[in-house]
Order: sequence, then C-alpha cells, then structure tokens
Amino acid sequence: MTVLMWLHTLLAAIALPLGFTVLWRPKGTRAHRFSGWLFATLMLAVAITGVAISVEQGRPSPFLVFSAITLLGVPAGLFAIWKLVATGDRSWLEGHYYAMSWAYGGLLLALTSQAFLTAAKAGALRLEGAGGWLFLATLVAANILAWRTIERSKPGVLARYRGRAG
Repeated sequence: MTVLMWLHTLLAAIALPLGFTVLWRPKGTRAHRFSGWLFATLMLAVAITGVAISVEQGRPSPFLVFSAITLLGVPAGLFAIWKLVATGDRSWLEGHYYAMSWAYGGLLLALTSQAFLTAAKAGALRLEGAGGWLFLATLVAANILAWRTIERSKPGVLARYRGRAG
C-alpha cells in the first residue's frame, strides 16, 4: 500500500466512529457542531484521497462514485445547516440530515465494498458466479438497510436538534 492509501484508510477509520457519534448524539449542541465539522472535514479528505488514489493508479475506480457523492453531499449538508442558522427556517434541517446521513452511509458502503474486494484479491472470495452475486446482494441489502434506517430514524434524530434557529 502506498502512503496515500494508508492516509486514506486512516482518515476513513477515524471518520467511521466519529460519524456514528455525530449521527446519534443530540443535535445543535457545541459538541455536535465541533464533531460534525471534524467529520465533514475527514469525509472530504477521504473523498479527495480516494480520487488521488485513482489518479495515482492511472485508472478509474468504482470507488470514484463514493468520492463524487461525498464531494457533492457534504458541502450540500453544510450549506443546509448554514441556511438553517442564517434564516431560522427549519425546513433546511431535513436536507442537512439527509446529506450527512448519506455521507456516513456511503462510508459504510465503501467499507463493505473494499472488504469484499480485499477478500477477492487475497483469494478468499471469488467474484465470479456465486461470489459476485453475494457481493451484489450485500451491497443492495446494505443500501436498503441504510435507506430504511435513515427514514425510520429521521423523526427522532430531528427531534434531538437543540440549535439556535427556529
């Protein structure tokens, strides 16, 4: 592994538990804002290093999709919370919730994908035939689980918002 890959892995490893904490702790508090900014910064760094790894390897990677979603979603989530604070319009809170939740969900999906691909490279899993279907089924199931969790959790998570706006 190159230094860039180690950096990418380290940043993602820090973002993973931090993102969980940000999503499930009370919202709008000083601790949430601090850890949220840290999570957003880490996610952007993970996405940028992911793009750099593809450039370094000289070929596109399917993981570029995760990087693109993060590079669009995280700034959208930050913009939504800025609008909430600036205007007091709580309708922006839902956009922030979705953008940041999917940023975390994307991190989990990228981790799942990387685990399968690493197992395949090590010879522990074949992605042809049944192994490929298992990989695909796991990603589909993970997406459905992420979507259901985000939707079911939304009322409770948004109710924990204790911000200055609204």
